[in-house]
Amino acid sequence: MKITKKQVGEICKKLKVDLISFEFLGRGAHNVNYIINTSQDRFVLRIAEGLQFDNLEEEYKFLKKTKGKLGPKVFLFDDSRKILKKDYLIEEFIEGEHPKKADKNYIKLMAKWYKKIHKIKIKRKMLALHKRLGVKKYKKFNCLLDIDIKSRLDELYINSIDLFKKNESLFKKIKYLSLNHGDPSRMNVFYDKKSVRLIDWEMVHYNIPEADLVFFVWSYELNKKQEKLFLNTYGYPKTKNARLKFNLRLLAHIWGMVSWRLERLDLIFKKKIENTGHTSSKEDVYKENEEDIIRIKKILNELHCSVSPSLRSARA
Repeated sequence: MKITKKQVGEICKKLKVDLISFEFLGRGAHNVNYIINTSQDRFVLRIAEGLQFDNLEEEYKFLKKTKGKLGPKVFLFDDSRKILKKDYLIEEFIEGEHPKKADKNYIKLMAKWYKKIHKIKIKRKMLALHKRLGVKKYKKFNCLLDIDIKSRLDELYINSIDLFKKNESLFKKIKYLSLNHGDPSRMNVFYDKKSVRLIDWEMVHYNIPEADLVFFVWSYELNKKQEKLFLNTYGYPKTKNARLKFNLRLLAHIWGMVSWRLERLDLIFKKKIENTGHTSSKEDVYKENEEDIIRIKKILNELHCSVSPSLRSARA
């Protein structure tokens, strides 16, 4: 979304600051961001820009409540559509370096950070894995797939759903859910070797701790040694049931990502969103889905789920 100097000037009036300049900062899957330079300070303008997900107001409320302790300070949320045609918020500009790779120090710092925020809990039951919207959406959008990859994913999906239902009792006794950040990708983390600070809290929600943990493992493609370091530092239980819960939640996360990519591709085909940014082409979607097919198979095999010989020999 393009904005004008006049629009940014009107926003600055709301902040009671004097505009010097503004510049494009970056685009996320659900937002576009600009830096606003003023005579008083630097700010980030975050504009909601997504049909798949809209949580900007909740992000603002959360960051306002935490007063910069967990994420950036926020100063303004506007959904009036009087200045911009989309909802937007203003937050502090944070300088720092994103992690170049998941080294031992970074993995341990993130594990400790997660342990801290997961202590914040509310009393709420967990939605069954097979009933999660991200998992269910696969059946709505799998028609976009070519027959080869569709047949392989469909069979894995059936096996996964059966596994979720078979082990539903593992999650039924959960009475409290933990605060989850929801998106620990590299561009959302500032890392200085001594500490981590996370931005982009648009996915903030309450869920089981495993939801955050599996996202981190999946996002950084941790190998078994790195995953062990991460979970041990976090203090994750080493019981058979705990490992089963972790793998089941990882499986649900992967299906959520497969569905998200397909839904995004559908919106691009219908010209409802721009063909820009991450996962913006059919080639991107197929490449990432092939990678996730391998991950899904490994999880199913580890859990001794019945997988046909054809799926066992999926492309690496």
